[in-house]
Amino acid sequence: MKRIITCFLVLWGMGIITACARENTVYLESDTQEEYDESASETFACQPASCCVYICGAVVRPGVYEVPEGSRIFQVLELAGGFTEDAAVTELNQAEPVHDGQMLRVLTVEEAAAEAAEAQETADGRVNINTASVEELMGLAGIGESKAQSIVAYREEHGAFSETEELMNITGIKAGVYEKIKNNIKVD
Repeated sequence: MKRIITCFLVLWGMGIITACARENTVYLESDTQEEYDESASETFACQPASCCVYICGAVVRPGVYEVPEGSRIFQVLELAGGFTEDAAVTELNQAEPVHDGQMLRVLTVEEAAAEAAEAQETADGRVNINTASVEELMGLAGIGESKAQSIVAYREEHGAFSETEELMNITGIKAGVYEKIKNNIKVD
């Protein structure tokens, strides 16, 4: 309700809206009473507060749904037709309130497992040199963009590293650089 009042006051202050009169109807500056009566499509009615929420992923009917302010995720989920058979239903707190502009992504069981594995992989803070991107490798001390690209090129050419010491086979990565990063890297 505060949002509607604030919008109304701003528009009224700008001279765009001149009245909010009978039956909660807003008239535009250019409207006269006769124009209003003749063309209801050119007027805007004051609406109760609502939220637009985008729900996608493993739901029957992904899309944007308008729900009353204070609605919960389970209500948006019902509008979207519910979960698909492969949805990870326990990964979403259905009792959580929604807010305007929110995006809800319902993961499949497979996607949820992959995210959990990725989270566990990075939980120890070490970089897996077999899967790390150039950007992730550049986060290591002494590894700039060219060395990071060399690491990726080496593993693409020779396959996955079986042990971290293999990094020293790459031109530009010698014992000194390896010693700086050895506690921050791993292979899986």
